[in-house]
Amino acid sequence: GEKKCPSGPAKVFLLEKPLQETSKKARELADYIQEIENDEKYHDFHFFAVDHYAAKWTLSQLPALNTVP
Repeated sequence: GEKKCPSGPAKVFLLEKPLQETSKKARELADYIQEIENDEKYHDFHFFAVDHYAAKWTLSQLPALNTVP
């Protein structure tokens, strides 16, 4: 089914991606994220795989959630 856009604030999951030494590991991560996105429980959420520094920067931009040292 088609994903509905959430009304109100976006619900976002940032997944800190592990170091991917091989294309197989990168594919496994992509498949995992796609599996989660297709789960009905999470249809309101957006998933992003980011590196450690991108995750820290993003959290630093959200004052209410700024718990990153």
